[in-house]
Amino acid sequence: MLGKIYLEFTDLSTTTVPITTTTLIRSTKPTTTAKRSIPTDSPMLNYIFDIHSTLNKHYHHRDNRLGPHFEGESQNVTAQAGATVILDCKISLLQGKTVSWVRRHEDGEKMTLLTYGHQTYTGDSRYTVEFQYPDNWRLKIRNVNSSDEGQYECQISTHPPMTIFVNLHINGNYYLLIFTYFN
Repeated sequence: MLGKIYLEFTDLSTTTVPITTTTLIRSTKPTTTAKRSIPTDSPMLNYIFDIHSTLNKHYHHRDNRLGPHFEGESQNVTAQAGATVILDCKISLLQGKTVSWVRRHEDGEKMTLLTYGHQTYTGDSRYTVEFQYPDNWRLKIRNVNSSDEGQYECQISTHPPMTIFVNLHINGNYYLLIFTYFN
């Protein structure tokens, strides 16, 4: 139901200007669903057309950009043993979902939960999660060594979970040995 509201504004020159505004007033009457205007011979097809009527549809596009999505792709990171490594996971439109970091072991079956949201769940204090505004969930690993090498997953708690991979490679320590030979 539509109603009209009339407002008058007076400026300093004392000119009165009427303004018309249209306001929507909510009705308490129940609404009916639209029916197909040309019924088919089959009652089942009438039912299908009624269910899938374009008047009653919510338009859900198949574009991943409407919900949580990763900014970027899976990546490979190489670090020197003993260094601090930061693995980035940029996510847009998180919409109340939770971000986790998981370590997948070499056998591919076993996984270790490292972080969930802002909390660190591993007993290894070298691992921490840092949120960098506006959308970067960073896994920080201090003093990396060869046992840290492997595949890490950044996951969004959608159903099924959305995942992006970071493959971490650790270069070992290099020692330069100098021998002096005297005759």
